[in-house]
Amino acid sequence: MFCQRCGGPTKEREHDGRTRPVCTVCGAVTYLDPKLAVTVVIEREERILLGKRAAWTRSPGKWSFPAGFVERGEVAEAAATREVREEV
Repeated sequence: MFCQRCGGPTKEREHDGRTRPVCTVCGAVTYLDPKLAVTVVIEREERILLGKRAAWTRSPGKWSFPAGFVERGEVAEAAATREVREEV
């Protein structure tokens, strides 16, 4: 497999608790996921939790609910829990 960013060769490495192809040239991680996503609405005391998107995202500085991709072999509920833990 080759890097989607720079075209360099990839090598299987441990990343975020899973084995993933990582570029040996630029270090980009390839996520082999089905492109399913989850969004979580957290409401407490009549308030809703929003997060500000990071500078490297498609919509930097915009507000959004905690959200992210579902990993291959992961159920949506587990992905939602993981995303909340990562982002909150």
